[in-house]
Amino acid sequence: MGNFSTVYLVEDHTDDEPAPYTRYWLHVYTSRDKAKAGVEHYAQRGGHGPVRWQEHSPSSYAYRADGARDRELYRIVPLNVQP
Repeated sequence: MGNFSTVYLVEDHTDDEPAPYTRYWLHVYTSRDKAKAGVEHYAQRGGHGPVRWQEHSPSSYAYRADGARDRELYRIVPLNVQP
């Protein structure tokens, strides 16, 4: 049992807190960079504007770049899977 690959899930924290459950995007990314690009794109489309990143191994956290309502918007979480 070896040969694991890593995929990246995006947790969506844009709803009002506290949420009764964690929402995940339906799309799974094959790299952290692709996941970040997806988050940046959808943050702009969703009216949140540019994001700033905080890295806390193993996850990446996205916040509004302007600091308004300094609340986490999205989280990128790595997940090891066996193909």
